[in-house]
Amino acid sequence: MGQRPSALWRRWRHHGTVGCLPRVRRDPRQGARPRRGARRVAAVTHAVYCDGDYLVGDVPVFGAFSPATRSGVGVFESFAGSVGGVPTLARHVDRLQWAAGRCGALPLPATDFDAVFRELHNRAGLARARCRITLYPSEVRPRLVCTVEPLPEPLADIALCTSPFRRGVNDPTSALKLESRAFYEVAVADARARGGDDALLVGDDGEVRETTRANVFLQHDSGSVHTPTLTDHFLAGITRAVLLEALRGRGHSVRERTVGRDELFDASAVFVTNAVQGVVPVRELDGRPLRRLARDEVWTDLLP
Repeated sequence: MGQRPSALWRRWRHHGTVGCLPRVRRDPRQGARPRRGARRVAAVTHAVYCDGDYLVGDVPVFGAFSPATRSGVGVFESFAGSVGGVPTLARHVDRLQWAAGRCGALPLPATDFDAVFRELHNRAGLARARCRITLYPSEVRPRLVCTVEPLPEPLADIALCTSPFRRGVNDPTSALKLESRAFYEVAVADARARGGDDALLVGDDGEVRETTRANVFLQHDSGSVHTPTLTDHFLAGITRAVLLEALRGRGHSVRERTVGRDELFDASAVFVTNAVQGVVPVRELDGRPLRRLARDEVWTDLLP
């Protein structure tokens, strides 16, 4: 037979104390204690809009044989939003429609996107969220899918690695946000294998284009801000355009021009922009530290 429980153990078991340690009481603000055996319900943090219908939670939308699943067809926009609205929503919808025209996914169904995203925020219980609009060709059902999910944690800074992979100047997909992101995923995997967070994509002559998720800026000691000139070889970022307009409106010196990779090492700051994270400083390139500014010093007050 095993040993009988000690008096101290019996005292703890029946009275909730060991020696002079008090029992930890439940905070009444936590609500009623769940019944034993009751199923815990996970909080809803995702919501979906599909061709007019709302769904709550992370739910399957396409079947295994859908072109959306098999081929990754479709164009999309992603951006940070809030229950109060998305200041740049109209720009994203315009770019989505332009991209859809280039890859045969028109027409864009008439939709009140502002109302859709306000409703999605409410259904997901999110004050702020990562928002996404995806449009598929006419043979795919559903054609229009909008989603909200929790925003990722803000990035303090990132490390870039120059990608060894190149996109040709005649690549018709370079300036589009497509569901099929194989080139970008391969580039990111290569960068992360070398200790980076993202890949810096450059042209055949070493000119800077973009990262796999953001546009690139550099600042000189004089205070002037430079960014690669807009071509059809990389995505025309919405946050890029908003920041350029704001800088010029405040009287800052701004230049859009061809930027060589090696120039980034001489800049007083290098940062990237996208519609989810906003402005993020770059701390190093290919393992070499870069001069940098703190996140709140890199023009974040100029973004809506």
